[in-house]
Amino acid sequence: MTCAPADRVGEVYERVKASPYRFALVVTETRCVLGRLRASALEECDPTSTAEQTMEPGPSTIRLHRELGPLVEQLHQRGFRFAIATDPDGRLVGIVRRDEAESFLAHDG
Repeated sequence: MTCAPADRVGEVYERVKASPYRFALVVTETRCVLGRLRASALEECDPTSTAEQTMEPGPSTIRLHRELGPLVEQLHQRGFRFAIATDPDGRLVGIVRRDEAESFLAHDG
């Protein structure tokens, strides 16, 4: 789930609650990832503030050339359920879910 920097946090929170993810990614018009909004932060902040004012800037990202096995191991070691995938210019490509990656490796890996 993504939002623009100028989006109001109250509106973003409603969309996050309806999504399978507990966060939103703040992206530019060209889909460059600027930050992340966790649901827990959205619950506690002023709903009229903007995503840019509230976001955690510069979330960690991965590139798609990473091998899946080592990536899953790294996510597991760090207790992460997701990885944000971007291209070399920082544009959002998608989300890698650890549980889906583990299932893929178990069946096709």
